Amino acid sequence: MHPKHHTQYWLDEVDEHSWIISDTHFNHQRIMEYEPCRVSDMQAKGYSSMDEWLIDNWNAHIAQSDLVVHLGDFSFKGVSRYFDRLNGRIILLLGNHDIPSLKPLMRYAQRRPDKLRILQGCEGLSEPEEVSGFIKTLRGKKVMFSHYPLISLDPYGRGKAQITRNAMAQVFKAQGCEINVHGHVHSNDTHTDPNEINVSLERTGFGPKTIGSVLANV
Repeated sequence: MHPKHHTQYWLDEVDEHSWIISDTHFNHQRIMEYEPCRVSDMQAKGYSSMDEWLIDNWNAHIAQSDLVVHLGDFSFKGVSRYFDRLNGRIILLLGNHDIPSLKPLMRYAQRRPDKLRILQGCEGLSEPEEVSGFIKTLRGKKVMFSHYPLISLDPYGRGKAQITRNAMAQVFKAQGCEINVHGHVHSNDTHTDPNEINVSLERTGFGPKTIGSVLANV
């Protein structure tokens, strides 16, 4: 594979001008029961389809050449039809809901390396298979990007997700990271730490934000 097709090539590009989002949950209608704020925004903008609302919100911000970091829980099945309609080049970190779709995600990434790169592992840690994260120094701070919050304890954590979160939390500490940018918790973030920044869709104005804007108060 050409070096430009390696995920690391895109990770090296990530900076404050790159875009970030998490937990879009395409094709997951029940998410609207758990996060009614989605319904309120959809209705205010005249949408009946969550997927169409998500796609339009995304493409309103993102150009085809833009780099977008997605911190996981992209969709519930049907990955190809969503990536094909989204602008930008996407680095996907794995969330707990992406694991059942890992094979089709990998097939799509192999077919469209110009569109999607999937990040597996983190700083040499490769087990369990859900481990997915990276570290960048931005604004003079060592920042770790992950699906799960890594400083605060997840009151709802269990099973493989909790094992994955705990393994990555050890990397966060071992690498001397100061800030954790994460998703997973949606709007349920009252328990999180001040050094954790939640970029779940419900906390980004329902569309991508630049990493610089996310780190503005760091």
